[in-house]
Parts: sequence; C-alpha cells; structure tokens
Amino acid sequence: MATAPLEVILLIKSADDKSQQIKALRALAARSDIDAQTRGRIDKEIRDVERGAKGEREAAYEIEFSYKNSENWAIIHDLRFECDGHTAQIDHLLISRWLEVWVCETKFFSGDVVINDHGEFEVDYQSRRFGIASPLEQNKKHIKALERAVKSKLIKTPSRLGFSLKPSLNSVILLSQKSLIHRPSANVEGIESLVKIDQFISRINHDINSYSDLQAWRHAIKVVSSNTLKRFAEDIAALHKPARYDWAGKFGVSAQGPA
Repeated sequence: MATAPLEVILLIKSADDKSQQIKALRALAARSDIDAQTRGRIDKEIRDVERGAKGEREAAYEIEFSYKNSENWAIIHDLRFECDGHTAQIDHLLISRWLEVWVCETKFFSGDVVINDHGEFEVDYQSRRFGIASPLEQNKKHIKALERAVKSKLIKTPSRLGFSLKPSLNSVILLSQKSLIHRPSANVEGIESLVKIDQFISRINHDINSYSDLQAWRHAIKVVSSNTLKRFAEDIAALHKPARYDWAGKFGVSAQGPA
C-alpha cells in the first residue's frame, strides 16, 4: 500500500502572543504602591514591547505574503532557544530548500537611525539623539548561537550520502519602512544587511539572482525536498522555550501589591 505524501505546511511557527506581557505590565503600573519614577520606567517598557511587537508583525506580514504558500521556504517567527548556557532570541528565520537561512532581527524605532563611521548606532527622535546597542552585533550573536547548536547536534541538519549538509546563515536587520537610515560614509562591516522591511523580499531575490555560477552550483547540490525542509524547520522550532518574565523583580518592587 502506497504511503501518502506528507502535507507540506511551511509556516512552522508564529510569533508568541505579547498581550499577556503588556497586561502584566499595565497591572504593575496601576498598583498604588508604585512611585512615579518606577511607573515611568514601566510605561516605557510597555511602549518598547508594543513597538517591538508591531515591528515583528510588519516583518511577518511581508515574509508570509511572499513565502507562506511556497514549498521552497520555511518560516519560523519568534524563536527563543538555549545552547551552551547562552540564550538566543531570534525574531524571524526564513529557510530555503537550498539551506539558505536568513536570520532576521527587527527594529522598530520612533525616529531616524543614524550609524557613524565607527559602526555606532543612534536614534534621532525630535532633534534628540540616543545611543543604542548595535543590532549588527546582536544578530552576530544569534548566528553564533545557531552555529553552536548545529555543531553540537542540538540542531540536526539534513544529510546526503551520510554527510551532513551545512546551512548558510545570512544576517538581516529589518527596519520600519517609515524610518530614515543615515548610513556611514566609511565601510562598516555588515552595514549592507540593514534593509527596510518592505524591501526585504526584493533584497533576497537580488542576492539569489546575483550568485556566480560556482555559488549557484554549491547551492544546487544542497537542495532538499519540501518535506525534508519542513522536518528540518520543525526540529529547529522544537527548541523554542517561551520567555518567563519577573516584571516586579525587574523594577525592584514586591511581587505582591498592597493589601
């Protein structure tokens, strides 16, 4: 009796619901024993969570619009996993049948993004500038975590003729389409990975179409079936461990409110 083919559904994991985080933060901010300064910090945290969730939704829409119904790509949103004592929180993974993996970090800033010649990031908002951590360096850590997970066999890659096929990991920083990006005049490593969310798919297609004959051949020999891709992506998604938040502890207040 013939075995029925596997149903290929390549939206492997959706983003975790952030509404419970926001609900818990709002309840904390509403407590009568919270002073004004602490309440201000909590309100900022709420805005940051809401802004981050909005950016992730925008990116997820663009990715799914182009690739949700494709058997050549698998999509994982909001992956959090641990490896060798380190935790990685990856906003989006887009994985092709050629084992090209796009590791996406989304940033949703209220102002313009300014990068100086030393690769330092700032946000220009209402004529004021604020220094921020480099998303380029942040995503490097995510890629290193994935590389460690593959090397340690925490992530089992597809194989052919007894040899494991090595995925290619690509870093992408996705910014809101409304952001203005002030790029440096100097050559900053990785700066080309900064793209607006609405330009991401065009960027992937451009990169693929720009492969040399040798690159195209190397990718062709790694191609796997849609079902193998699905299983590979599901194995990665199975590593996900949802974050647990101690908001009261973060803001230095008691876990229990006033009686």
